[in-house]
This record gives sequence, structure tokens and C-alpha cells, in this order.
Amino acid sequence: ARYHGDRLVPVDTTHTDIRGRIRFETSNLRPGQYRLVFGKGNGTDFLFHHQPVNLQFDIPTGTTLFADTLNEDYQQMLVKEDENRKKLSLLENLLDEYPRDDPFYQKITAQYVKQQIDHSAYLSGLIRRHHTDLLGRMARMMKKPFTAPELDQKGRSLYQREHFWDLNEIDDTTLIATNIYPRRAIEFLTLYSNPEYTKDELQAAFIQGIEAMLPHISHNQRVFDFVMEYLIGGFEQFGFEEVIQY
Repeated sequence: ARYHGDRLVPVDTTHTDIRGRIRFETSNLRPGQYRLVFGKGNGTDFLFHHQPVNLQFDIPTGTTLFADTLNEDYQQMLVKEDENRKKLSLLENLLDEYPRDDPFYQKITAQYVKQQIDHSAYLSGLIRRHHTDLLGRMARMMKKPFTAPELDQKGRSLYQREHFWDLNEIDDTTLIATNIYPRRAIEFLTLYSNPEYTKDELQAAFIQGIEAMLPHISHNQRVFDFVMEYLIGGFEQFGFEEVIQY
């Protein structure tokens, strides 16, 4: 199945041979993010960019081994992104709660700075190695501005709102064939949410977030229409009528 934003669109179906091998013809596939789905939903994501993709998948363990560099690097990027998100979240909790006059606080601060620098350098390396293919474009969209460790929780949120799009713009039509735009849109709007908000307060906050997002998704009409369609569909599921009207 191919990705269209966060939706999966079936492309083709086949069965394994007696040795458990499968083969799909790629001559009619366009570059994008795909999912190979097994049985009732287990599967693995991969990127296709004009070159054959060879993989071995172990269904009981869910382990996938790719033979091509593009997908090896893509799988590693997914792991690194998840690790970075978890580490920064833990470090931010420590920055907010740990006594600032304790010597260990300086170590937390240094690690928070280092984690951001290291992950940014990792993404920059991916962009250099894959500047001509889909992975490089996805990695570019994942770049985030540096957040100073001295900011408190509220200050971090405000800074990240204001600078979220500094290092990337939503204007590349090839990325419509991936889930990167919905993912980034949700990350941005999450900065405006609060678990203590009422439904009306949450709708007002999301409208504020969409207003801030509009200048960054208006460079290309196809991309603008795609993101708007995705957002409207999502808000319909939650019954956020005020946001949909806006």
C-alpha cells in the first residue's frame, strides 16, 4: 500500500511461493513511502525511489532487514527520531524539576544541548548522503530549531511555536506521497493544546495554531490543498465544528 499523507492506499496483492518469497513489479510505482502488509495488518514501511527494494521479513519477531542503503538509513532514521524525542522529553522534565543550584543540573543542561546538536548533525549527514532522493527531503522536514535549556516549560512551548518552521517549509509536492506532512502538522498543533482545556478552549487554541501555520503551507497550491484536506478530516473526527468552519 502507498502512503497518501497518513492514509494507506492499496496498490497490489500477492501470495508467497513455497519458500516464503514474494515479488512485486515496480515498473508502475511512483516514488514514495509504502507499507508491505502481511495478513491482518502486520507489516513494515519502506521508501521506493526508482530502485528495486530487497528485504527479508521475519513475521514472528517483526524484524526487517533491507539490502539497500536507502531503506537501511530510513529505518535507522525512524529509530533515531524516536530515541531523540524520548531523550529530550526526559531531559526537559529534569530541567523543569531538578534544583538549579545543584551541580548535577549543569550536567543535565549540557546533555540537553548535546542531544540537540548531535541529532541535528545526524540529520544533516542524512541530507548530504540522500540529497537526490526522498529520504533527504524527509530528513530536511524533520529539522528542528535549537531550544535553549534555560527556558521553562511555558517558554519552551512559546519559542517552539514561533520558530517551528524556521528550518523547513511545506512546499515539496513529492512528500505528499509520505506521512511527513501530517506528522509535522500534528507536532506543531500539539504545541497549542493543553489537557486541561475545555473543548471550546481547545478549538480556539487550534484556530490560533492554524493561523500561525498558514504562511508556511501557502507556497504551493497542491500542498496547501493536501494539508487542508488532512486537517479538516482530522477535526471532523473530533467534532470540532468551530475549527472546521474557520
